[in-house]
Amino acid sequence: MSLVQNLLVHLVRRLGGATLLALMLLLVPQGVLALVLTQNIRGLDGDLLMSVTLLALLLSWWLARCSAQGRLRSGWSLTLALAFGLPVVIVRVGGLTAELLALAARSADLYRAFTVPFSDPAPALDALIASLNALLGDVSTLLGRTQSWLIAVAQARPMFDPVAAALVWAYGAWVIAAWSAWAVRRHGNVLLGLALPTSALALTAFYVGEEPRILLVPLGAALAMMIVIGQAARESRWRAAGIDFWEGMRLDMAVSSVPLLTVLLVLSSVIPAISLEAIVTWAQKTFVQPVVEDRPVVPESLGLQPRPRAARPPDNLQAPGLPRRHLIGARPELSRELVMYVNTSDMPAPQAGIPPELYQAEDIPRLYWLGSTYDFYNGSGWSTSNTRIQHYVAGQPLITPTITATQTQRRVRQYFRLMDNPSGVLYAAGVFESADMDYSALWRSFDDLFGIRAPDVMEYRVDSLVSNAPESVLREVRAEYPDWILDRYLQLPDTLPIRVRTLARDLTATAPTLYDRARAIEAHLRTYSYTLDLPPPPLGRDVVDYFLFDLRRGYCDYFATSMVVLARAAGLPARVAVGYATGTYDPRAARYAVVGTDAHSWAQVYFPGHGWIDFEPTSSRPLIERPLESSQRDLSAVPLSAPAEPITAQRMRAEGQRLGGLVVAGLALAAIGVMWFLSDAWRLSRLPPEQVIVRLYNRLHRRGRELCRPAQVSTDAQTPYEFQAVLDKRLRTVLGGSVHQGADSRLEVDRAELRKLVELYVHVRYSSHRPDTTARAAAINAWFTLRRALWWAWLRDRLLRHRLHRLEVGSGKSQRGAAHR
Repeated sequence: MSLVQNLLVHLVRRLGGATLLALMLLLVPQGVLALVLTQNIRGLDGDLLMSVTLLALLLSWWLARCSAQGRLRSGWSLTLALAFGLPVVIVRVGGLTAELLALAARSADLYRAFTVPFSDPAPALDALIASLNALLGDVSTLLGRTQSWLIAVAQARPMFDPVAAALVWAYGAWVIAAWSAWAVRRHGNVLLGLALPTSALALTAFYVGEEPRILLVPLGAALAMMIVIGQAARESRWRAAGIDFWEGMRLDMAVSSVPLLTVLLVLSSVIPAISLEAIVTWAQKTFVQPVVEDRPVVPESLGLQPRPRAARPPDNLQAPGLPRRHLIGARPELSRELVMYVNTSDMPAPQAGIPPELYQAEDIPRLYWLGSTYDFYNGSGWSTSNTRIQHYVAGQPLITPTITATQTQRRVRQYFRLMDNPSGVLYAAGVFESADMDYSALWRSFDDLFGIRAPDVMEYRVDSLVSNAPESVLREVRAEYPDWILDRYLQLPDTLPIRVRTLARDLTATAPTLYDRARAIEAHLRTYSYTLDLPPPPLGRDVVDYFLFDLRRGYCDYFATSMVVLARAAGLPARVAVGYATGTYDPRAARYAVVGTDAHSWAQVYFPGHGWIDFEPTSSRPLIERPLESSQRDLSAVPLSAPAEPITAQRMRAEGQRLGGLVVAGLALAAIGVMWFLSDAWRLSRLPPEQVIVRLYNRLHRRGRELCRPAQVSTDAQTPYEFQAVLDKRLRTVLGGSVHQGADSRLEVDRAELRKLVELYVHVRYSSHRPDTTARAAAINAWFTLRRALWWAWLRDRLLRHRLHRLEVGSGKSQRGAAHR
C-alpha cells in the first residue's frame, strides 16, 4: 500500500491535482461510452476500449502540453496523437505484442553479433528477417480483413467480422479520447472536448434503446470540468499578474459546487426541459441508413445491435443420439455394445485373412455418420429451433434448390444395419440425398435440415453427398453468407462471458481466410485433454467458459460446443453435429463396425458454395484430412459470376504484404522521427539557455554550410552576421521561386527566425548579460522553424540540380546527333 501511496503522491506532485482531476473527469464519459458499447456489441470487450482510451488520453494530453509550451505546433500535436492510435490499435487487437518483443530480441541479438569480435551476424540477421516477415504477414492479414469488411459495407452488404469491428471501434475510441484531451488541454474548451464523446454516446444510446438519462453522466462531467479548468485558468492568470490568493478557496469552491451540480443533474433527470422525440427519430433514421432488406448495414457490420427482447425458448427439443440429455453436464453412458454395421460404395474390396487391427487406416475413407444438428445454444446446452415435418416416399430426393451438389462433393451410397433404433434416426455421411424407404425430414426452415426420421427401420440404403473440398479451394471462399445463415448460426446468448469472445478474436485475428480461422480454433482446442471422468459444471455457469478457462479437459460434447461457440464469436456460422464416428473397419467383410463408444459430437462450419464442412476439435480423434490441392477442376461447372482470380490466403498475404510493409515501415519511421523530435525538444528545454543557443547555432552553421556548398559559397572564417547574409541569400535563391501558395510569407518567417537565432548567438558570445529561459524558448522555436526550412531547401536544391543535369545531358545528346547527321 505504501508503494501505491508514494506513486499517487508522486503523480499529484508531478502532474498537479487539477490535471489529475481533469483527466479523471475526461475518463468518465469515455468509460460510460465503453460500457454501453460492450453491453450491446458482440465480441467487444471493455478492457480493449478502456486501455486504448486511457492511453489516448495520456498521450494526447502530453502532446497538447508540449504544444502549449511552444515545443510543438498545435496541429501537429493532434495529428501525432491520432496517428499513434493506428499502430497501437493494430498491436492491441491483433495480439502482436509477443511478436514485437521477439523482433526487439532479434534486433538485440543482431546488435550483439556486430559488436562482439569474431562473431557471425548472419544467423541473427536471418532470425530478424524471419521475425519481421511474420510481423508484416500478420499486419497485412489484419489490414486485408479490414479492407474486405470496408468493401462489404460500401457495397451495402452486411458482414460482421469481429476483428475488423474491434479495430474500427477501438480506433474510434482512440480518436474520441485523443480529441477530448487535446481540446481541453490545448484550448481549455470543455464543451468542444466533450462534444465528440457525448455525440457518440447519444447516437449509440438512441440506437440500442438506452435511457436518455445516461447522457446526464457526460453532462455532469462537463460541468465539473468547467469548474476545475476555469479555476485553474484563473489561478494561472493571478500568478502571472503577481496577485496573491488563498489556496483554501479550492475547497470552498468544491463544497459549493458539488451540491449545485447534484441539484442540476437531479432536476435534469426528473423534469426534462425539452422533448427529445424528434431528435431520437431523426438520429435513428439517419444512423441506420442504408438499409438492405430491413437489415441496417453499418450497425450490423460493426456488431451493433438493438437490445434483444426476451427470447422465447424453443418449443421443439428433439432428442439427439449424443449427448444423451439435452443439457451438457452429465457423464455420457457409453458402452462397447455394437450399434450398427455400415457398408459404403467407395470401400476397398474384402480381403480375407487380414485382421481389422492390422489394416492400414489410410486405405479406407473415414466418414462421420450424422444423425442430427443443433443450432440454439443457451449457455448450458444445445437444442433446436422449431421444426416442421415433411414426408417423402422411397427414392424421392431431399435435395432442394438451395441444397444442391457441388463440384467439391462426391456421391456415396451407404448400407446401414442397426442393432436397435428406438429413436428412429436415419444416419448418413454428409448431406442426406435419398433413401430406399419412406422417411420424414424435420426442417427448421426450407434450407435447414435438423435430421431424418424413419421409425422401426433397422436396415436401409441411403445416398448422400460427402465433401471432398481441398484446403486450397476452401481458402478461396469469401464471407458472402445467405441471410438465413447469419440470422441463425451466429446466435450466442447475452450471458456469454466476454473473455470467450476475446479468446475467439485473439485466435483468429491474424488468420487471413475463413478456413484458416476455423483451423486456428480447432488447433487451439486440440491442445486440451480428453477425459470422461468429469465433475458436472457449476450451476448457472456457462459450460464453454468453464471448459476453456477452468476445466481444460472434457469429452467430445465440450470440444464441439466450444468450437462452435468460438467460431460464432469469430463471425463464422457454425453448428453442432451429433451422431457416430467412423468406427472400426473390418477388411474381411468390407464394412464398418460402430459401437457405443463411437458416439460422437463434432463441429460444422458453413462455407458459401460448399455447405457445411466438418471439423474435429476433440483431441482424442484424428484430424480430418483434406487434400491440399484439387486434383481436377470442372471449369464448365463454375458460375459465370465467379471471379477469374479468387482471393486465396497466399494472394491476400501477397497483396497485403506490400501495403503492410509500407504501413509498418512508415509508422516505424514516423515513430522514430517523432520520438527523436520530442526527445530533442525535451533535452534542449532542460539545458542552460547559453548552452542551448550555442548548440543550436552550431547546428544551423553545419546545415547552412551543406546548403551553400553546391553554390560554391564558402562559409568558413565568417562572422555570424556574414554567415547570416550568405545563408539568407541562399534561402531566397532556392525557395524564392516556389509556386506554392503562401511560400513567400513562409520565406519571410524563415528569414526572421534566422535573424533572431543569429542575434541570440551574438548576444551570448559578445555580451556580458546572460540569456534567460525566454531567450532559450525563442531559440528553440527559431531552430524548429529553420530546420524545416533547411530540409525543404536542401531537397528543392537537389531536385533543381537533378533537373538541370538531365537537361544538360539531353542537350548534349541532341548536339551529338546533329553533328552525326
